[in-house]
Amino acid sequence: MIWMASSIHRKLKIALTSKEEAADAFRALDKGLPANWKRQLAKQERKAMKEREGNPEAMDVYEIQLASAPSMKSIELAMLSGSPLKASS
Repeated sequence: MIWMASSIHRKLKIALTSKEEAADAFRALDKGLPANWKRQLAKQERKAMKEREGNPEAMDVYEIQLASAPSMKSIELAMLSGSPLKASS
C-alpha cells in the first residue's frame, strides 16, 4: 500500500510538470499566430461546437494532418544512398 502512494505521488508530479510544459507550448504557439487567424479559428470552433449534435462532420475542423518523422533506418539508408529524406504521412 505504501508503494502505491509513492507511485501515485510520482505520477502526479510528472502530470503536473507535463501540464505546465504543454501550457507553455500552447502559449508560444498562440503568441505566434496573427490576430485575424485566431479570430477565424475561434469562429470555426464555435460553428463546429454549435453544429456537432446534428452533423458530426462539423467536427472535421479539428482534424489535423501530421507527417511522421522518418525512422532511424530510413535516415541511415538515405544518407548511404545520398537521396533527400521526406516525412511520411
